[in-house]
Amino acid sequence: TYVGIIAFGLTLVMITGNIDLSVGSMLTFMCCVCAKIMMNTDNGLLGIFGTIAIGAVCGLLNGVLVSYVKLNSFITTLGTSSIFTALALRISAGTVLVIPNDCDPVFQAVGVSSFGPVHILIVWFVVVALILGFILSRTVFGQQLYTIGANPVAARFSGIRAKRNMAVGYVITGICVGLAAVLMMANVKSSNPQASNGKEMDIILAIVLGGVSVTGGKGSVWGTIIGVLFY
Repeated sequence: TYVGIIAFGLTLVMITGNIDLSVGSMLTFMCCVCAKIMMNTDNGLLGIFGTIAIGAVCGLLNGVLVSYVKLNSFITTLGTSSIFTALALRISAGTVLVIPNDCDPVFQAVGVSSFGPVHILIVWFVVVALILGFILSRTVFGQQLYTIGANPVAARFSGIRAKRNMAVGYVITGICVGLAAVLMMANVKSSNPQASNGKEMDIILAIVLGGVSVTGGKGSVWGTIIGVLFY
């Protein structure tokens, strides 16, 4: 579920012909942030929305560097990956952060409740897939992402705001990473400062197996679902 949710967001980035190698380290950082918030405040809503908001900021950092500063996405996100790893180690002081089992019920409900036989993690997986699948296949923004990936020159001369759209794709990826971190912490209630390092390879593998072109312009969230199930 965690890999799938992040993969859905990263699909939007890869369709534009870019990549994000920092999602694994970002997930580790977000888990540490979420655990720290819950340990210090025990406020479920703050833990949930605070983590997702910081994830969006991390995605925005990548998006600005790649789209507006025009740095290579491979090198840029490899560099920010090291930054997120360092921040995770700094926040956790190199130790495992543990959320109390009797923490805010709202926070626990996000990750451990169920609807009959269906666990809520499956519900989150389906909801995120439907939302991003709809955005990518049924909105102008989604179609513009395909154009940017297939032919950046044509996109520019067509009046598409390529820089803004690419940055938004990275922000959406950051939000997905933040949500995945919240769900993970609500379940396992402990954060190792190096637990998810290297997870980006699993995520990218699932996306590529789902038919997303590494050069951009091709792929879908529906294909990524298949890739996640079989990676």
